[in-house]
Amino acid sequence: MFLKIVCGIQVLFYCIICVTSQGWAVDDDGCRTPEGEAGTCTLAKECGMMVAFLKAAPNPLPPSIKSKLSEYLCGYQGSKPKVCCSGRPIPVAITQLQTPVNDKDSDIDNHRNINLLPENCGYILGLDKISNGQNADLGEFPWMALLLYKARKGTTFGCGGTVISNRYILTAAHCITQLKTPLVGVRVGEYDISKTVDCETQGDGSTKCNGPVQDLSIEKIIPHPKFTKDYENQEGFNDIGLLRVARIKPAEHIIPICLPLGEVRHSKLTRVIVTGWGITETDRNRNSNIIQKIALPVINQQECQRAYKTITISNKQICANGRQQDTCNGDSGGALQTAKYLRGDTRMVQYGVISFGGAVCGSGTYPGLYTNVEAYMDWILNNIEP
Repeated sequence: MFLKIVCGIQVLFYCIICVTSQGWAVDDDGCRTPEGEAGTCTLAKECGMMVAFLKAAPNPLPPSIKSKLSEYLCGYQGSKPKVCCSGRPIPVAITQLQTPVNDKDSDIDNHRNINLLPENCGYILGLDKISNGQNADLGEFPWMALLLYKARKGTTFGCGGTVISNRYILTAAHCITQLKTPLVGVRVGEYDISKTVDCETQGDGSTKCNGPVQDLSIEKIIPHPKFTKDYENQEGFNDIGLLRVARIKPAEHIIPICLPLGEVRHSKLTRVIVTGWGITETDRNRNSNIIQKIALPVINQQECQRAYKTITISNKQICANGRQQDTCNGDSGGALQTAKYLRGDTRMVQYGVISFGGAVCGSGTYPGLYTNVEAYMDWILNNIEP
């Protein structure tokens, strides 16, 4: 069993269950399992159904089993993971959880440009609870970027994006092509737009400050060649794009986010985090100075399709929504992300790019639509250069 001999059962639980975030935002000891059963949020090593499941699991644990167990995560006691324990067996046949080898996946993981995406990515400042939209902590999402546009009176921030390497920003195609105002630059390392220096008072009374922002020139604009705004007549929209920028200088408060490669591809998403300053390419007045974070449930494709009757929803998209908060609190081009256990550590992985949402923000009528990054990993890798 994965790490059992080396680390012992307690560390085994920690190594597996800390993989992710989908059910970790809870308000008390009551919780619901992924199957909807009422349970108690308790230490993983004290949950009989979890112990029994792990004893029967194959050695080593396949990524699909790790992903399944992560859905039971409901919080932490210090650094120790807690799971939603209902007392009933985990209703999954372990043999069915094996992830079949996919030739296309194998090609992606062995792509000639795979080494251009850094392994040191997605490090998480802390796994705090997230409910409705709220300020992110200083340095919590160090991969977030802001796109800068030329306006009548100088320049203004518009869409968002994410740092995926020291030369590339991932964003939405509609933020970088077919524009009414020119795109002129990218800012990374930002937290509070209204301040020159970003600082935050810590719990012990000390002050933490970020280093300076970096305003980067754009060397190349790369929208997906099949991007279209004709949403009603196109499956998928292909609303994804890349910006090649001047080299980002190494800084503690600027790091790339991880992309879904290897063991974290094809993960089931039930709860995700959306981040941004609330700025869109069409309404730059509705925003927050401080970057916001929002936890949202993922909506299945069938339910999403019922909401968008005139648009074809495909597996190239992810749907997510909240009854009180949605992507009105996150900017176009920004990140839909969740924590995963990757390369021996818990890291944030970007699974979606904010594309567009319903006409009424937070109404719960129209789920927000996000470009599914997994569906475009081959395109991303084909278009990045040293």
